[in-house]
Amino acid sequence: MTEPFERFSRTDLLFGSDASSILAVKRVLVVGVGGVGGYAAENIARSGVGTVDLLDGDTVDISNCNRQIIALTSTIGEAKAQVLAARCQEINPDGTFNAFNTFLRTPEDITLILQNNYDFVVDAIDDVPVKVELIRQLKHSGIPFVSAMGAGGKIDPAQVKIADLSKTCGCPLARVMRGKLKSLGISKGVLTVYSPELPQRSFSEKKIGSISYMPAIFGCFCAAAAIRHMLSK
Repeated sequence: MTEPFERFSRTDLLFGSDASSILAVKRVLVVGVGGVGGYAAENIARSGVGTVDLLDGDTVDISNCNRQIIALTSTIGEAKAQVLAARCQEINPDGTFNAFNTFLRTPEDITLILQNNYDFVVDAIDDVPVKVELIRQLKHSGIPFVSAMGAGGKIDPAQVKIADLSKTCGCPLARVMRGKLKSLGISKGVLTVYSPELPQRSFSEKKIGSISYMPAIFGCFCAAAAIRHMLSK
C-alpha cells in the first residue's frame, strides 16, 4: 500500500476505490480564502484534489483570529493565499497549490483567471460587483460553481443550507445578489450556501460581528458541493 493511497484511503472507502484517482486530476479555484474560503479550500485539499488555486489579495489580520483557519499569531501580516497554499501542501505533498496574491477587480481579471480550465469554482468573496461579474462569467462559461452568501451576523449552525439562489431568504447579501443577477437575465441556476436566519444586530463602522463556527460551516458546505459534483457519476 503506497503512501498516496493511504493518505486518501478513507475517501475511497466512502465514495469508491477510484475516488482519489478521480480527484487527483481535478483543478479547483477558491476565490477569497478568509473565513469561508479558507475552510472550503482546506477540505477540498483534504479530499485529494490535485490542483487548487487560491486567490486573495489580503493579508492576515489579528481580527481574523476569531474565524479564519489560517489566522495564527505566527501568520499575522502574511499573505492569506500564500499561508493557505503552504498549509495545503503539508496536507497533500503530491498536490499543487497555487497562491494568487491579488484581488479580482475588473471583468478582464476574471476572464484571465477562468482560462485555467477549472472543474469547479468556489466563490467566497463579499465584494458585490465583483461577485456578480464572477457569477455572470461562470454561468456564461458553463463552469460548475458554488457561491457563499453571508455568514456574518449569524449564530445558528442548524439553519445553514445549500440551495439555488432563487430559493434563498433571510440573507441580505442573497437578496442583493438576486436583484443584481436578475437584471443580467440570471434568475436561477446559481448554487449557493446560505442561512435564512436573520442577522444579529452587530453592525459597526461597516463591519459585522462573526463567530468561529459559522464561516467554517459555510466553507464545509462549499467544499461538499465541489467534491460531490466532481465525484458524481
